[in-house]
Amino acid sequence: MSHPKSGGGGLILIGVSKLLKGLFIVAIGFACLGLLHKDVTTELYRWAETIHVDPENRFFEDVVEKTLNLGDADMRHAAEFAFAYAAIFMIEGVGLLCRQYWAEWMTVIVTGSFIPIEVWHFVRHPSIGKGLVVLLNVAIFVYLIRMIRRQARHPELLTKG
Repeated sequence: MSHPKSGGGGLILIGVSKLLKGLFIVAIGFACLGLLHKDVTTELYRWAETIHVDPENRFFEDVVEKTLNLGDADMRHAAEFAFAYAAIFMIEGVGLLCRQYWAEWMTVIVTGSFIPIEVWHFVRHPSIGKGLVVLLNVAIFVYLIRMIRRQARHPELLTKG
């Protein structure tokens, strides 16, 4: 079912953001594959130099510390996870851009399932970025719930697609 009469702008914005997130995560998956059979720490320092990141940066040092003992199997698993995770975002994005009713439900379920985890991370280590992620996902969740409820009250907004 699709619904060309309702929620156009919001669905397009959410759909595009889901696709962009998916593409970013695909890039992470390929980066993990690129680290196979290499010293991860050396490669991270090389990447930092390429994109002009200060290797003394606390965030960068945390990343290096967490990757010190990662081997090929870990990188392969990380890539597999990234590709699977990206697929979910891409399916949501395409479905929303095609205005599929099922995609709204899928996005509500996926987004809603991550909100408690995001809140937990925010409470443990508060930051503006984490707070914004929580607020954005709550806003998407509420927006889609309202759309679904409105469509339930007004089924004429739905058309077969």
